[in-house]
Amino acid sequence: MRTKVKSFETKEYNGKKSYTVTLENGVSGYLNAQGSDTIGEGNEVDYTLEVKKNKKGQDYNLLTVKLASNNAQNSVRTETPPPPPPPPTNVKISPDFILSQKTIIVCEVIRCVFDAYMKDKLDNLEIKGQINELANEVFSIFNEFKG
Repeated sequence: MRTKVKSFETKEYNGKKSYTVTLENGVSGYLNAQGSDTIGEGNEVDYTLEVKKNKKGQDYNLLTVKLASNNAQNSVRTETPPPPPPPPTNVKISPDFILSQKTIIVCEVIRCVFDAYMKDKLDNLEIKGQINELANEVFSIFNEFKG
């Protein structure tokens, strides 16, 4: 039967969403989200009505709704939207930014090495070698990303 959507409501209960539809001809019920098109208020639709019983034995209406024509202007999504597009890959990074990041990295490497020294995990002779080794490793990884 053909009519228009008068109202469309989304409700959530125990983490599950349900959609209640009221049509202009007075019919209302839960939207069968799996079998229906994406709809919104004012859309002209064709629908089928199925009377179901809930766990308490009470009747309720289950509506399967299809758009009557290309009425997507007021549609309401009943599924998760697609993920956003990835960021552009041709972003230019300034040399000053790269230098500031390298400085931050070196400071963090030095702090970690001295923390190990203070906990007696390194001796005086190992400090310089550990700083150079870690800084070089971090810079090579950093240059791979830059590059």
